[in-house]
Amino acid sequence: TSFGLENLTLTEARTQAEAVAQREQAFSSTMLDSLPGILYFYDSSGRFLRWNRNFEEVSGYSAEEVGRMHPREVFAPEDQAVVEARIGEVFAQGEAWVEAPLRRRDGTTVPHLFTGRRVEFEGRICLVGVGIDISARRQAEEALEKSERRYRTTLDNILEGCQLIGFDWTYLYVNAAAVRHNRRPAEELLGRTMPAAWPGIESSAVFRLLRRSMEQREPAHEETEFIFLDGSRGWFDVRVQPVPEGIFVLSIDITERREAETALREVQGRFQTVVENLQEGLVIADRHGDLLYWNPAAL
Repeated sequence: TSFGLENLTLTEARTQAEAVAQREQAFSSTMLDSLPGILYFYDSSGRFLRWNRNFEEVSGYSAEEVGRMHPREVFAPEDQAVVEARIGEVFAQGEAWVEAPLRRRDGTTVPHLFTGRRVEFEGRICLVGVGIDISARRQAEEALEKSERRYRTTLDNILEGCQLIGFDWTYLYVNAAAVRHNRRPAEELLGRTMPAAWPGIESSAVFRLLRRSMEQREPAHEETEFIFLDGSRGWFDVRVQPVPEGIFVLSIDITERREAETALREVQGRFQTVVENLQEGLVIADRHGDLLYWNPAAL
Protein backbone atom coordinates (compact mmCIF):
# COMPACT_ATOMS: atom_id res chain seq x y z
CA THR A 1 0.00 0.00 0.00
CA SER A 2 2.94 2.31 0.52
CA PHE A 3 3.38 2.39 -3.26
CA GLY A 4 -0.34 2.77 -4.01
CA LEU A 5 -0.48 -0.63 -5.71
CA GLU A 6 -3.94 -1.72 -4.45
CA ASN A 7 -5.72 -0.55 -7.65
CA LEU A 8 -2.98 -1.69 -10.11
CA THR A 9 -2.73 -4.90 -12.03
CA LEU A 10 0.07 -7.30 -11.15
CA THR A 11 2.09 -6.26 -14.21
CA GLU A 12 1.62 -2.56 -13.49
CA ALA A 13 2.53 -3.08 -9.86
CA ARG A 14 5.68 -4.96 -10.84
CA THR A 15 6.64 -2.25 -13.34
CA GLN A 16 6.10 0.49 -10.80
CA ALA A 17 8.04 -1.38 -8.13
CA GLU A 18 10.92 -1.89 -10.55
CA ALA A 19 10.91 1.82 -11.36
CA VAL A 20 11.06 2.68 -7.68
CA ALA A 21 13.94 0.22 -7.18
CA GLN A 22 15.78 1.71 -10.15
CA ARG A 23 15.35 5.22 -8.76
CA GLU A 24 16.65 4.05 -5.39
CA GLN A 25 19.60 2.35 -7.11
CA ALA A 26 20.36 5.47 -9.14
CA PHE A 27 20.15 7.61 -6.02
CA SER A 28 22.50 5.29 -4.13
CA SER A 29 24.97 5.25 -7.02
CA THR A 30 24.87 9.02 -7.28
CA MET A 31 25.53 9.36 -3.57
CA LEU A 32 28.41 6.86 -3.63
CA ASP A 33 30.00 8.42 -6.70
CA SER A 34 29.78 11.92 -5.22
CA LEU A 35 31.60 10.96 -2.02
CA PRO A 36 35.17 12.30 -1.70
CA GLY A 37 37.84 9.64 -1.98
CA ILE A 38 37.31 6.03 -2.93
CA LEU A 39 34.74 3.67 -1.45
CA TYR A 40 34.74 -0.12 -1.74
CA PHE A 41 32.89 -3.10 -0.37
CA TYR A 42 34.15 -6.69 -0.44
CA ASP A 43 33.51 -10.00 1.30
CA SER A 44 35.85 -12.07 3.48
CA SER A 45 37.22 -13.89 0.42
CA GLY A 46 38.39 -10.59 -1.03
CA ARG A 47 35.81 -10.36 -3.82
CA PHE A 48 34.73 -6.79 -4.57
CA LEU A 49 30.94 -6.44 -4.36
CA ARG A 50 30.58 -2.68 -4.84
CA TRP A 51 32.79 0.37 -5.36
CA ASN A 52 32.35 3.97 -6.45
CA ARG A 53 33.51 5.54 -9.69
CA ASN A 54 36.36 7.33 -7.94
CA PHE A 55 37.89 3.93 -7.24
CA GLU A 56 38.14 3.27 -10.99
CA GLU A 57 39.35 6.79 -11.80
CA VAL A 58 42.04 6.85 -9.11
CA SER A 59 43.27 3.30 -9.65
CA GLY A 60 43.04 3.33 -13.44
CA TYR A 61 41.34 -0.08 -13.50
CA SER A 62 38.09 -0.68 -15.35
CA ALA A 63 34.97 -1.98 -13.64
CA GLU A 64 35.55 -5.41 -15.23
CA GLU A 65 39.13 -5.51 -13.93
CA VAL A 66 38.13 -4.43 -10.42
CA GLY A 67 35.51 -7.18 -10.35
CA ARG A 68 38.24 -9.77 -10.92
CA MET A 69 40.80 -8.29 -8.51
CA HIS A 70 41.71 -9.02 -4.92
CA PRO A 71 42.05 -5.91 -2.66
CA ARG A 72 45.77 -6.59 -2.10
CA GLU A 73 46.41 -6.07 -5.82
CA VAL A 74 46.05 -2.28 -5.54
CA PHE A 75 49.15 -2.20 -3.32
CA ALA A 76 52.82 -2.76 -4.07
CA PRO A 77 54.26 -6.11 -2.89
CA GLU A 78 56.24 -4.42 -0.10
CA ASP A 79 53.04 -2.89 1.32
CA GLN A 80 50.75 -5.90 1.02
CA ALA A 81 51.75 -7.57 4.31
CA VAL A 82 50.86 -4.60 6.52
CA VAL A 83 47.66 -3.93 4.57
CA GLU A 84 46.51 -7.55 4.86
CA ALA A 85 47.26 -7.41 8.60
CA ARG A 86 44.95 -4.41 8.93
CA ILE A 87 42.27 -6.14 6.85
CA GLY A 88 42.54 -9.06 9.26
CA GLU A 89 42.01 -6.66 12.15
CA VAL A 90 38.81 -5.38 10.56
CA PHE A 91 37.33 -8.86 10.24
CA ALA A 92 38.56 -9.89 13.70
CA GLN A 93 37.99 -6.73 15.72
CA GLY A 94 35.49 -4.69 13.74
CA GLU A 95 37.56 -1.81 12.38
CA ALA A 96 41.09 -0.65 11.54
CA TRP A 97 43.00 1.92 9.52
CA VAL A 98 46.30 2.14 7.66
CA GLU A 99 48.30 4.67 5.69
CA ALA A 100 49.69 3.14 2.51
CA PRO A 101 50.29 4.15 -1.11
CA LEU A 102 47.65 2.97 -3.56
CA ARG A 103 49.35 1.59 -6.66
CA ARG A 104 47.64 2.60 -9.89
CA ARG A 105 47.35 0.42 -12.95
CA ASP A 106 50.26 2.32 -14.56
CA GLY A 107 52.52 1.57 -11.57
CA THR A 108 52.49 5.04 -10.03
CA THR A 109 51.45 5.40 -6.40
CA VAL A 110 49.35 7.85 -4.40
CA PRO A 111 49.51 7.98 -0.58
CA HIS A 112 46.15 7.22 1.00
CA LEU A 113 44.57 6.83 4.40
CA PHE A 114 42.36 3.73 4.38
CA THR A 115 39.71 2.99 6.97
CA GLY A 116 37.70 -0.23 7.14
CA ARG A 117 34.69 -1.44 9.11
CA ARG A 118 33.19 -4.91 9.39
CA VAL A 119 29.53 -5.25 8.32
CA GLU A 120 27.12 -8.09 7.63
CA PHE A 121 25.46 -8.24 4.22
CA GLU A 122 23.04 -10.96 3.12
CA GLY A 123 24.37 -13.28 5.81
CA ARG A 124 28.03 -12.70 4.87
CA ILE A 125 30.71 -10.83 6.81
CA CYS A 126 32.08 -8.05 4.62
CA LEU A 127 34.33 -5.02 4.79
CA VAL A 128 33.28 -1.54 3.80
CA GLY A 129 36.18 0.87 3.41
CA VAL A 130 37.07 4.40 2.42
CA GLY A 131 40.36 5.69 1.02
CA ILE A 132 41.33 9.38 1.21
CA ASP A 133 44.17 10.88 -0.84
CA ILE A 134 46.67 12.36 1.65
CA SER A 135 49.19 13.63 -0.90
CA ALA A 136 48.69 17.27 0.14
CA ARG A 137 49.09 16.40 3.82
CA ARG A 138 52.23 14.39 3.12
CA GLN A 139 53.69 17.25 1.09
CA ALA A 140 52.90 19.70 3.89
CA GLU A 141 54.49 17.37 6.45
CA GLU A 142 57.61 16.97 4.33
CA ALA A 143 57.87 20.73 3.83
CA LEU A 144 57.44 21.29 7.56
CA GLU A 145 60.02 18.64 8.38
CA LYS A 146 62.46 20.18 5.92
CA SER A 147 61.87 23.63 7.42
CA GLU A 148 62.32 22.29 10.95
CA ARG A 149 65.58 20.59 9.96
CA ARG A 150 66.83 23.84 8.43
CA TYR A 151 65.94 25.91 11.48
CA ARG A 152 67.27 23.27 13.86
CA THR A 153 70.57 23.20 11.98
CA THR A 154 70.74 26.98 12.24
CA LEU A 155 69.94 26.98 15.96
CA ASP A 156 72.36 24.13 16.62
CA ASN A 157 75.23 26.19 15.26
CA ILE A 158 74.64 29.73 16.49
CA LEU A 159 76.69 31.12 19.37
CA GLU A 160 73.71 32.10 21.51
CA GLY A 161 72.15 29.51 23.78
CA CYS A 162 68.71 28.42 22.61
CA GLN A 163 66.25 26.55 24.80
CA LEU A 164 62.64 25.57 24.14
CA ILE A 165 60.71 24.99 27.36
CA GLY A 166 57.17 23.62 27.50
CA PHE A 167 54.27 24.91 29.55
CA ASP A 168 54.99 22.20 32.14
CA TRP A 169 58.61 23.46 32.32
CA THR A 170 59.98 20.46 30.43
CA TYR A 171 63.11 20.99 28.34
CA LEU A 172 62.03 20.33 24.74
CA TYR A 173 65.18 21.53 22.96
CA VAL A 174 68.64 22.83 23.83
CA ASN A 175 71.38 23.69 21.34
CA ALA A 176 75.12 23.21 21.81
CA ALA A 177 75.61 26.72 23.19
CA ALA A 178 72.84 26.19 25.74
CA VAL A 179 74.52 22.97 26.84
CA ARG A 180 77.69 24.96 27.52
CA HIS A 181 75.72 27.63 29.37
CA ASN A 182 74.00 25.01 31.53
CA ARG A 183 77.33 23.26 32.10
CA ARG A 184 75.51 19.95 31.79
CA PRO A 185 75.00 17.48 28.89
CA ALA A 186 71.75 17.69 26.98
CA GLU A 187 70.80 14.18 28.15
CA GLU A 188 70.48 15.50 31.71
CA LEU A 189 68.01 18.19 30.61
CA LEU A 190 65.84 17.03 27.71
CA GLY A 191 62.60 15.47 28.84
CA ARG A 192 63.05 16.73 32.41
CA THR A 193 61.42 19.75 34.01
CA MET A 194 63.51 22.70 35.14
CA PRO A 195 62.63 22.18 38.85
CA ALA A 196 63.69 18.53 38.57
CA ALA A 197 66.95 19.39 36.80
CA TRP A 198 67.71 22.37 39.05
CA PRO A 199 66.34 21.82 42.59
CA GLY A 200 65.38 25.13 44.15
CA ILE A 201 65.45 27.05 40.87
CA GLU A 202 61.94 28.40 41.57
CA SER A 203 63.45 30.96 43.97
CA SER A 204 66.06 32.20 41.48
CA ALA A 205 65.93 35.45 39.52
CA VAL A 206 66.19 33.70 36.19
CA PHE A 207 63.19 31.47 36.93
CA ARG A 208 61.13 34.50 37.94
CA LEU A 209 62.02 36.04 34.59
CA LEU A 210 61.00 32.91 32.70
CA ARG A 211 57.80 32.46 34.69
CA ARG A 212 56.75 36.06 34.06
CA SER A 213 57.05 35.53 30.31
CA MET A 214 55.39 32.12 30.49
CA GLU A 215 52.38 33.35 32.47
CA GLN A 216 51.93 36.81 30.99
CA ARG A 217 52.76 35.66 27.43
CA GLU A 218 54.98 38.66 26.89
CA PRO A 219 58.67 38.95 25.90
CA ALA A 220 61.17 39.56 28.71
CA HIS A 221 64.82 40.61 28.83
CA GLU A 222 67.23 40.81 31.70
CA GLU A 223 70.86 40.34 32.70
CA THR A 224 70.82 37.89 35.57
CA GLU A 225 73.14 35.80 37.71
CA PHE A 226 72.72 32.05 38.05
CA ILE A 227 74.15 29.81 40.75
CA PHE A 228 74.97 26.29 39.54
CA LEU A 229 74.61 23.07 41.50
CA ASP A 230 78.31 23.08 42.43
CA GLY A 231 78.05 26.62 43.83
CA SER A 232 79.78 28.32 40.90
CA ARG A 233 78.16 31.41 39.40
CA GLY A 234 77.57 32.76 35.94
CA TRP A 235 76.04 35.88 34.44
CA PHE A 236 73.77 35.72 31.40
CA ASP A 237 71.95 38.10 29.12
CA VAL A 238 68.58 36.33 28.86
CA ARG A 239 65.81 37.06 26.38
CA VAL A 240 62.53 35.16 26.61
CA GLN A 241 59.86 34.93 23.92
CA PRO A 242 56.46 33.20 24.29
CA VAL A 243 55.89 30.54 21.61
CA PRO A 244 53.07 28.01 21.02
CA GLU A 245 55.03 25.28 22.84
CA GLY A 246 55.76 27.46 25.89
CA ILE A 247 58.74 29.83 25.88
CA PHE A 248 61.87 30.19 23.77
CA VAL A 249 64.94 31.30 25.74
CA LEU A 250 67.92 32.96 24.09
CA SER A 251 70.98 33.46 26.31
CA ILE A 252 74.46 34.97 26.03
CA ASP A 253 77.14 34.15 28.60
CA ILE A 254 78.39 37.53 29.87
CA THR A 255 80.29 36.13 32.86
CA GLU A 256 83.68 37.31 31.58
CA ARG A 257 82.36 40.78 30.86
CA ARG A 258 80.82 41.02 34.32
CA GLU A 259 84.00 39.77 35.96
CA ALA A 260 86.05 42.30 33.97
CA GLU A 261 83.67 45.11 35.01
CA THR A 262 83.92 44.03 38.64
CA ALA A 263 87.73 43.85 38.44
CA LEU A 264 87.86 47.31 36.84
CA ARG A 265 85.66 48.78 39.57
CA GLU A 266 87.91 47.24 42.20
CA VAL A 267 91.03 48.70 40.56
CA GLN A 268 89.35 52.07 40.24
CA GLY A 269 88.33 51.91 43.89
CA ARG A 270 91.83 51.03 45.04
CA PHE A 271 93.31 53.76 42.83
CA GLN A 272 90.91 56.33 44.23
CA THR A 273 91.76 55.30 47.78
CA VAL A 274 95.48 55.62 47.12
CA VAL A 275 95.11 58.97 45.37
CA GLU A 276 92.88 60.41 48.07
CA ASN A 277 95.47 59.50 50.73
CA LEU A 278 98.43 61.08 48.96
CA GLN A 279 100.15 63.86 50.94
CA GLU A 280 100.86 65.67 47.70
CA GLY A 281 98.14 67.46 45.87
CA LEU A 282 97.00 65.83 42.64
CA VAL A 283 95.05 67.64 39.97
CA ILE A 284 93.85 66.11 36.67
CA ALA A 285 92.66 68.39 33.87
CA ASP A 286 91.75 67.84 30.25
CA ARG A 287 93.62 69.44 27.37
CA HIS A 288 91.36 72.48 27.55
CA GLY A 289 92.33 73.11 31.14
CA ASP A 290 89.04 71.98 32.64
CA LEU A 291 89.49 70.21 35.97
CA LEU A 292 88.46 66.56 35.99
CA TYR A 293 89.68 65.42 39.40
CA TRP A 294 91.60 66.68 42.43
CA ASN A 295 92.39 65.01 45.70
CA PRO A 296 91.89 66.55 49.15
CA ALA A 297 95.57 67.54 49.40
CA ALA A 298 95.19 69.80 46.34
CA LEU A 299 92.58 71.94 48.06
